Amino acid sequence: MGVKVQWDNTEKTIVRYIYEGRWTWDEFYAVQDELARMLETVNYKVDIIADMRASAGSPSGSLAHARRVLTSRHPQTGITVLMGANRFVKLLVDVVRQAYPALFEQYNVRLASSIEEAYALIAAAREQRKREEGDDSAP
Repeated sequence: MGVKVQWDNTEKTIVRYIYEGRWTWDEFYAVQDELARMLETVNYKVDIIADMRASAGSPSGSLAHARRVLTSRHPQTGITVLMGANRFVKLLVDVVRQAYPALFEQYNVRLASSIEEAYALIAAAREQRKREEGDDSAP
């Protein structure tokens, strides 16, 4: 149980956080440090899937931790897709969006109910990045 992080594909363009059972903020921050080390091995934006399907929910103090999470975004992070979030997490996302609109916009969070939907959101975000950057070679 807890939180773990791993590459989602061999191209190293997507990282997947996996939340299982009851997890703690200490576990999350340890994995976030691991993510930063992973992102330092590539020189392009990497999108994140936060797989919450097996999570028992968010630990207490989530709103208090939201600002820290939003301000600690690695510069090579693309979009973050919360997959399988329960009602409480969805409500928390809405509250955080209202409390920290500029930070939330920068963090670029999306919600998905399935892995197929998560991949579709990532594909659309990559197309938008290519248009904005004018780079056809970006992963």
